[in-house]
Amino acid sequence: SSELWSAAFSADGSRLATSAEDGAVQIYDTSSWAPIGDPLDTNVDTLSVAFTLDGSTLLAGTGDGRLFSWDVASREEIRRPQRVHGTNDVWEIVLNPDGKRVATGGSDGSVGVLSLDTGALIASPFSLAARTEGGVTGLAWSSDGRVLYAGGRDGRVHSWDLARGREGEVSTIGHDDAVQDASISRDG
Repeated sequence: SSELWSAAFSADGSRLATSAEDGAVQIYDTSSWAPIGDPLDTNVDTLSVAFTLDGSTLLAGTGDGRLFSWDVASREEIRRPQRVHGTNDVWEIVLNPDGKRVATGGSDGSVGVLSLDTGALIASPFSLAARTEGGVTGLAWSSDGRVLYAGGRDGRVHSWDLARGREGEVSTIGHDDAVQDASISRDG
């Protein structure tokens, strides 16, 4: 057995996916906690997992910068693993509320927004200047999916307006250290 790095429930709560240092991605049935089939394998440390909103696709981010996507029912890869953060760890996978886009965050502080349908890069939010000051972590979408928030290693919360393609507001009050995670309240 290997160290677990991440766990994610499907939106309906019927499945749990885990990712492990040895590259194993296991899906469980939450009614019995029994594994569903053998683990999916990335052959490299797998640091993050997320189900799409409809639960049909499972995404996994790896320690070598790739994003895997599997059809949950057939357990087949949907497309070849994509290199989304060079060779840097993919620490974050956050689905947009529209179910059509996903944001990923890398250990180098970079962020990418991808189309779930095609895998194409839609945007590379947050400026190079922000990245060189330590980058961003802890991604979260606004409830309407128009703004992506990220905790900064500078102790502030940053926002990215996807429609305008530019950085928005930055919190004026910072924390004493990096903001490691972010979430949005249900009412936005």
